[in-house]
Amino acid sequence: MKNKNKLTEKYGGSTIKLNQYVVPTASVVCTEIDNSFVVLLKLDGTDFYTLNSTAAQIWKSAQEQKTVEEIIGDFIEQYDAHPSTIKESILRQVNEFNKEGLVDILDRKRKRIVK
Repeated sequence: MKNKNKLTEKYGGSTIKLNQYVVPTASVVCTEIDNSFVVLLKLDGTDFYTLNSTAAQIWKSAQEQKTVEEIIGDFIEQYDAHPSTIKESILRQVNEFNKEGLVDILDRKRKRIVK
């Protein structure tokens, strides 16, 4: 569902604004194994996640504290796919990271947005 101003997107029950920042939560540790895949471990439990190359690139962007819009722009520059397809994929993955408690979504003043 798109908002008229195209600054927000609704995925999985949460609204993500394109100008919001994606930042890893403090309780997640990331490691890259043999330069081939990335593993995330939640320190407050026993959950761990193996990321595919796309999710790993989004994660690295989150470590750089980029906005959702910046992440989408980076992917559009790098990949030969329709921008709307890229946007949808990024928003879906960011929402999944957020739902799993792996990232925080922050507003432009870097205040945490409640999930």
